[in-house]
Amino acid sequence: MRDVLVNPLLRLRTTPIRQGITGRSKDASKIKPDVYQRRRQGLLESLAAIKDAPETAAATHGDRVLLWVKMDKASQATTHTPHDLFDPKVGTHLIAAWRNGYIVEFATSAFDRVQRRLQNPSTDPQRCDIFRIEFADLFANVLKDASRIETAWSLASADESGRRTFNVRLPGFLSGEAQSSVIETLARFAREDRVALPAFAVRGDLLSYEQAAEARAWLPASRFTEGARALSQTNPSLPVGIRDNDVLHQLVASGAIVRWEPVAPLRPTNPGVGPEPELELPTLDEEPIVGVIDGGYHATRYRGAMAWEMEPLVPDGFAARAHGNKVASILVDAHLWSNQLQLPQLHCRLGVVQAVPDVGINFSIPDRVLLNYLEQAFIEHPETHVWNLSANFNRECDEYDVSDLGHGLSEISRRHNKLLVVSAGNRSETIRLAPPADCEAAIIVSGRTHDENGNPSEPCSLSRVGLGPEGMLKPEASWFSEHRVLGGGTDRGTSFAAPLVSRLAAHTWSNLADPSPDLVKALLISSCDLDAYSHEMGFGSPVRPEMPWICPSNVAVVAWTADISALQRYYWTGIRVPQSLIQDGRFVGRAKMVAILSPVTQLDGHHYISTRLGAGLQYKKQRPEGGFRNMPMLGSLNPNERARCTRSRPQMGSRTGLFKRIYSKQWT
Repeated sequence: MRDVLVNPLLRLRTTPIRQGITGRSKDASKIKPDVYQRRRQGLLESLAAIKDAPETAAATHGDRVLLWVKMDKASQATTHTPHDLFDPKVGTHLIAAWRNGYIVEFATSAFDRVQRRLQNPSTDPQRCDIFRIEFADLFANVLKDASRIETAWSLASADESGRRTFNVRLPGFLSGEAQSSVIETLARFAREDRVALPAFAVRGDLLSYEQAAEARAWLPASRFTEGARALSQTNPSLPVGIRDNDVLHQLVASGAIVRWEPVAPLRPTNPGVGPEPELELPTLDEEPIVGVIDGGYHATRYRGAMAWEMEPLVPDGFAARAHGNKVASILVDAHLWSNQLQLPQLHCRLGVVQAVPDVGINFSIPDRVLLNYLEQAFIEHPETHVWNLSANFNRECDEYDVSDLGHGLSEISRRHNKLLVVSAGNRSETIRLAPPADCEAAIIVSGRTHDENGNPSEPCSLSRVGLGPEGMLKPEASWFSEHRVLGGGTDRGTSFAAPLVSRLAAHTWSNLADPSPDLVKALLISSCDLDAYSHEMGFGSPVRPEMPWICPSNVAVVAWTADISALQRYYWTGIRVPQSLIQDGRFVGRAKMVAILSPVTQLDGHHYISTRLGAGLQYKKQRPEGGFRNMPMLGSLNPNERARCTRSRPQMGSRTGLFKRIYSKQWT
């Protein structure tokens, strides 16, 4: 049994007061006549050109084609969705939000019908839609960005035949006939030996059972389950081997694919070389377990710390063995290896998942195979709540799109209530975060130097930096990236910063009465040492307090979780301020608030995170005339109404809105 905790965090148990929010409707009074006429005429001309263009015929499937309409900058809210202009009555269907507009499925006959509607709109909402749309184009034309295609081609791994593999995503046609036409187009490319497809795709069968059967060669037999999750029958993703980059251009132009992500090996950081010491280890039976998704464990020193080991996905001859050993040494006893650094005196046990190939080894694993394997590990080891992944692709994350692997990791970790900790990646030709550091659900960790006293200092010059796709606040945390590791040498990289957060997260989880991934994440962020968000170091290092589940004597931490609905305001009232923070009837001290949303996400289209959260802290001030007035203290409220305080806040991403926010205020 663990020691009794002093000053544990408090759990708020009150229920909120809920108030509804009324959504806005389309307002025709906002229409500017000159802008309206210009945009209406532009839409008429662009639709006429698209209708008869040979590129449109090439991208048409089953009498359907995808267009993209761009909204103006003031029309990004969902209340301006152009569903009145584009509706099924005229043969059009809105498929998804994408970038700063919408993808629309057009039947061939819809062009004339929409043009007639543009010439004579019958309702104010239709006129509002026309006013808000800047232009329309064939979606395949919008995707034909030569530099983007060339960059993706250069990042993909080539097989023995010279083909390069991509995870491609098929267009989300609602028409079954159009979906079949897309599959037939891919099959034609395969028959002409321009691409190599999985057998299930050639047959037109997009069910998971067949994809899982294709994965038998990758998954160890004992880990294969017939119950692999189904691929979505719209917008499915599948691996495709492509002969040359001209074929990739042709696939995009054909409208058969709408996204292509290069398949390449995950790469560990700075594996180094050297003999492994063989030292005895004390009993660690009571310590929490961290699942280590890495190159396995192949030394002897920490065999006593291994709680379990999965059958390898990557064979020993291909695995990043030395890297896995070094990450393991940090997880078990980083404070002993790097004993000049200010680190908590914590030990962890290891759950070993050998799934990362060594640097320079051309051993790529399809994302779906890796995700199925990791999900099976999650299922088989329910006692392991925190999982460390110190490996990244050798490319930066996209400005808009979350990677397939990053999205898949979010899905399976949230489905099985696991907390992932992922390294930010090390710089190469680019400096932005490397996938899967775009995983929404994970804590992303960048590197940081130390000062002469062994305390956290400046950003590590080797570490990749944020922000993530659509302005996601990634990384969330940072910690020492240079360590003495197993083998006796010193290595540097975000691979060695992430395990510091993982081991602290595992102990935080084990010390909470009712833990959850987001609650542990919130406590770690709350204990970070920076007052404002940094795109290099996140919210900082979780050192204040050293043990996030314990409050210092002059601090109170209150935590709670809630299920919330859209278009609602929630108020938790009656939270008592500790007497030690009140002097002469006024609040004195420092307050910090962390709000984390478990969001609704979508892999395709714009606004990957389709929910937003605003949070604030208020107090009631008595009015001279009687009654009370709510006054802001922290959060997304007007900071100018509170005198004599300084306030720091991060630069927020403008596209997704808020999904994670930290505020602090100091009263003097």
